[in-house]
Amino acid sequence: NKISSVAVGKMLLDKKEILDEGEMKVNVKNKNYSLTGQGLLGGAKTTVKILGSESEYPQVVFESDDGGKLLSALDFTNNIKSGKMSLKIKYLNNELNKYSGLINGKNFSILNAPGIVKSLSSLSFSGINSLFVGQGVKFKDGVAIFLKIPKKMIFKKILINNETLSIFLNGKY
Repeated sequence: NKISSVAVGKMLLDKKEILDEGEMKVNVKNKNYSLTGQGLLGGAKTTVKILGSESEYPQVVFESDDGGKLLSALDFTNNIKSGKMSLKIKYLNNELNKYSGLINGKNFSILNAPGIVKSLSSLSFSGINSLFVGQGVKFKDGVAIFLKIPKKMIFKKILINNETLSIFLNGKY
């Protein structure tokens, strides 16, 4: 009824790399499984947890001290720099191409932000400074709730805040 194992090396989930290099502990008990690992993803130290059972699709949780590298390595976006971040994904089908997700981020920057965001964020001294040194627009915290279906990403909520600006968005991409 119980199996435990340790895997070392590159980890994939349906052909998608979830760790470049690392160690993952595998536990199976009474038709439930968990995989917990630490390693690098896109060069960022990352913790990965995969939870599931015989009757449910898997859930994957990523936690990283460099959310920009995490989101880039997972092909979400290249427009986020640094920041502590967690990404929770709940798969909704066998093909693993439909899932819901939640991203929580702290102390990150958005590169290539729209002009209006740059203008409003430059109202503070730190905002002006970060724009001049090319670090993008800095935000203290943010959350995104989304649904991914083939060829479409539906953002139910994106809320990001810094000392001078709060932005709420939703929509389809």
